[in-house]
Amino acid sequence: MADHIAEKISFAADEMKAEFTLLGPAPAPVEKLKGKFRFHMLLSSSKPDVLQKVIKKASELIKTIDEVQWIIDVDPQNMM
Repeated sequence: MADHIAEKISFAADEMKAEFTLLGPAPAPVEKLKGKFRFHMLLSSSKPDVLQKVIKKASELIKTIDEVQWIIDVDPQNMM
């Protein structure tokens, strides 16, 4: 599922010709929490408004299954 989300983000960015960096997906530092596996991705750009548009577009394309929860954390303070 993490790969699917990364693909949709990359697709949306390519479609919008947005310049950004995507690191991941990779296992989170705490890989499993409360019986659930966790992955994270880090997106960066010199133009935050462009990233917001890419994420909005990608969110429309991402089809998740019921057991998967994904969260967008803008400007995270702690990656743990």
